[in-house]
Amino acid sequence: MPQGMQVFAADGSLVMDITDNLPRFIGSINTGTTAGSINIPEFAGGRGFAYSTDTADSQPFEAYNRPIFQVSTSGLSWSWGSGPPTYRAITILYGVY
Repeated sequence: MPQGMQVFAADGSLVMDITDNLPRFIGSINTGTTAGSINIPEFAGGRGFAYSTDTADSQPFEAYNRPIFQVSTSGLSWSWGSGPPTYRAITILYGVY
């Protein structure tokens, strides 16, 4: 017989088990228009994740070069690749599993 918390859907299927990795939001950072990085100590104790909720404005989205960001065990880094010469700052939200 299982022990711990389990959540089931109305049809009886298992939705969540205590052994699942649930995400924890830690913070956010605005990239500005220059390459950079941020140290996030919590990433060392878990599996870090990051995403952007970038929104469009009055300019066509394709007219901007958005940064590429990377997650490592120590934090986040971002830089721009080839593309339009106008760099666009984005907000990166991050957390840990």
